[in-house]
Amino acid sequence: MTAHPEPTPLSPPAIEASAFILKDSSGAVRARLGIDDEDKTNLIFYAPDSKVRAVRGTFEDDEPYLEFCDERENTRFYAGILEDSPGVLVFSREGALRALLSADADGTGRAMVTAGPDGPLVSLYAKENAEALLLIKDAKGKEALLLRADADGTRVLSLSDREGEERLGLLISSEGVPGFTMLDEEGEETIGY
Repeated sequence: MTAHPEPTPLSPPAIEASAFILKDSSGAVRARLGIDDEDKTNLIFYAPDSKVRAVRGTFEDDEPYLEFCDERENTRFYAGILEDSPGVLVFSREGALRALLSADADGTGRAMVTAGPDGPLVSLYAKENAEALLLIKDAKGKEALLLRADADGTRVLSLSDREGEERLGLLISSEGVPGFTMLDEEGEETIGY
C-alpha cells in the first residue's frame, strides 16, 4: 500500500480592487471600503437612505480617525490621531463642539466641556511634570474661576467678577507660605497678605 501525501489546502485567491461596495436587498449602498481620490483608505457606512453614518479613514500621513454622524450627516463623535496627538471630540445636533479630550505629543492632556459658543466652559489642562490648570468661564466667555497647581508646589485660586477681572486671589507659594489678595474694579489691591 502506497502512502499518499495529505492534500495541501488551497488559499483563497486574492481579490484586488480600488473599492468594495456592499448593497442591501433593495440595492441601496450600505458600506464602501476603498481608496479615495487622494489615495487615502476609508470605510464608510451608510443608512438605508444613503446618508453617511460612520467613517473609518486615514489622514494624509496615514494616521487613523473614526467619525459617527447623525441622521442629517452632521458629525456627532470624532476620534483620531493627528501629528501623534490622539483626540476625541463630541458635537451637538447643531454641530457645536461640546466636549474634547486630547493628549498632545509633549505629554500635555486637555479636557473641555462647553454648552456651546454662548454657554459656560470648563477646561482642564495638565502638562507632564509641570502644571495642572482648571478654568471655568461663564456664558459670556468671561473667566470666572481659575485653579492652578504648579510643579514647584505653588497653588493658586483666582475668582473673577462678571467682567472676567480677578477680584479675589488665594495663593500658597512654593515655600508653603499662604497669601490672599482682594482687588477693586480697577484691579488695584484693596487687601493683601
